[in-house]
Amino acid sequence: MRALVAAPGRPGDVEVRDVDEPSPGRRDVVVEVRASSLNRGECSALRAAPDGWRPGWDVAGVIVEPAADGSSPPAGTRVVGWSNGGGWAERAAVRSGHLAPIPDGLSFEIFAHGIPAPVVFCTSYDEYIVDAMTAGGIDYLLKPIKDAELARALGHYRRLEAHFVERMQRVAAALASPRRILARSRDGFVAIAVDQIAYFTLDDKQSEVVTRDAQRYAVDQTLGELEAMLDGRAFFRVNRQYLVAAAAVTGFRSFFKGKLLVDLSPPAQGDVVVSQENAARFRAWLTG
Repeated sequence: MRALVAAPGRPGDVEVRDVDEPSPGRRDVVVEVRASSLNRGECSALRAAPDGWRPGWDVAGVIVEPAADGSSPPAGTRVVGWSNGGGWAERAAVRSGHLAPIPDGLSFEIFAHGIPAPVVFCTSYDEYIVDAMTAGGIDYLLKPIKDAELARALGHYRRLEAHFVERMQRVAAALASPRRILARSRDGFVAIAVDQIAYFTLDDKQSEVVTRDAQRYAVDQTLGELEAMLDGRAFFRVNRQYLVAAAAVTGFRSFFKGKLLVDLSPPAQGDVVVSQENAARFRAWLTG
């Protein structure tokens, strides 16, 4: 078959050559390419590409050989998507998960197959904005697209991404937190449920855990190690000597030079003081 490939000795140029047919993997389909694209990334890559490199990341066409593992639409389906290169050819091998069927009607029908990514609609038509937002679009840009409008759309995406990344990080931290802490007793070891812990404290270089019913046990981890293990929404390192659970904080009051004096239940053996530097963070944690 014929394909466009990087020309030898002419950076940025391409030439038509006869090349081997695609060799698809089990999850790949072979697409008879009807259209491809030229974008800035390919232009940059071509300037430094070796002889024979085959560009073409975006493809649209018809499936002539479906994926062997059954993950793709059948042969004859019109599709659009992206490849790892080689799209500037008569046929290209493309991962089935990187393709979406092209409907016979409006492009909104693509969303019936599930689009697992935020979409910014770019069009010359202004009558489809309601349909675009209903389909889950995050912005609608009319051509010719202005720089400020594109920046606004990217800002929408970045805020959306930051929101869900933060939530997923919280979920991951909660799932990774242990449910029990192993502590030492006079007779050996005991496993203490995390939700029964009031606070951890340091007594003469020995870390101890104090339960909500005022039992004290020695633990082998340092307060720093415990802080890293536990869910930061439930435990707060108020100072070098105390790592406290939110449920154990019964109140706090202003103390010397902007510090806070914290009341715990069961009561601590000494003053539990939050430094001025950590006071605002402690308030935010407690109310969060």
